[in-house]
Amino acid sequence: MSTIFSTRLIEGLQPWMTADLERTSRSVGAMGLDALLELGEEQGSEGEAGWIPAWGKLLDADLCPAKYLPYLAQYVGVELPKVASEAEMRTLIKEQPARLRGTRGSIETAIRRSLAGSSQLYNLISYYPSFEGSIAHWVPQNGTVAESTEQAKFGTHSMKAHSLETTGLNPISNTTNRPAVVAGNTYTFTAYFRAKTAGRTCKVGLNWRNASNESISEQKGTGVADVTTEWVRASFTGEAPAGATQVILKLVVESAAAGEEHYIDALQLTQTSGPVEYADGSTTGYAWLGTTNESVTGKYGASSEFEIIERRNAANAEDAYHFQIIVYNESELPSKALLEANVTAVKPAGVFWTLITGSLTYAVLEAAHATYALLEAAHTTYEDMEARPSA
Repeated sequence: MSTIFSTRLIEGLQPWMTADLERTSRSVGAMGLDALLELGEEQGSEGEAGWIPAWGKLLDADLCPAKYLPYLAQYVGVELPKVASEAEMRTLIKEQPARLRGTRGSIETAIRRSLAGSSQLYNLISYYPSFEGSIAHWVPQNGTVAESTEQAKFGTHSMKAHSLETTGLNPISNTTNRPAVVAGNTYTFTAYFRAKTAGRTCKVGLNWRNASNESISEQKGTGVADVTTEWVRASFTGEAPAGATQVILKLVVESAAAGEEHYIDALQLTQTSGPVEYADGSTTGYAWLGTTNESVTGKYGASSEFEIIERRNAANAEDAYHFQIIVYNESELPSKALLEANVTAVKPAGVFWTLITGSLTYAVLEAAHATYALLEAAHTTYEDMEARPSA
């Protein structure tokens, strides 16, 4: 818990401070005023980068303290699974799956999220990592940024940075949509740079932050020189320090002259000990774990395949009342409880489902079809009873 209120009270009473008065001040803060000020205090000034309005933390999926995430989730109609980690809860709130609740697409997304598991997450940047449609949330110092189709390392778009001073573009940072991290884990951040007219030293870095969005430390990687003829990749690898729950991404072009322009593309943050091949959810063999271009990327192999089989009422082909999820390799399902919670949260009301995993032999599939037959018979009986006139 933050101790902002009690700390300020002690500072204000310093001329008269005694050990007993200090204990009283901390007790007053612990009664709830520390928690209120932690959420309700404005940070920075309106119009400036990094400004957080009063109560802004509570309504920001990146800044909201973990204990208040279930409350924030109510605003977007999301019920957070009890087995979800803090990072998974923040991702669910951002993706707002309730907007697609009841559709087959939302069910498939819920299954993919469950199959991916934390160890299968690939690119942790959840908002347009290759700028294919937006550069929102990126704020430059000493320059401007714009979406561009003049150059692209992947896809058709990149971000073009324009320097306004001779001190360089130092840095360009993401103000929101900060990726979640876990203290003690190792992460690698990479980005591609390309000069338009003159090459400069380019770097990437990470600013580790706690749950209150307070900076813990900042680190940058070794510089690389960008050129006009091809893309070059800069990288940084570091361990999230104690207390870190999120990270601000830093892009740096050193000593860029006024009017100079550089292209940036294909940002990637991975939980790895070094750079890996770039990919996002549009890359073959990978998938967005939520809304396209607005969610993290998961990596899947052939063993992660699954199938949805729907059963429909014979009397009404449009009435899908039951479906079955078949996961072909149970080892790719880290948590059945998480899959059950994810699917239940988005499936249509009144629709039933079952899960089959493990070694899918002919006998297993025969048993599955027998289960369907029983369900269909039960449903038909229920419809007959519904159709009977009441006494």
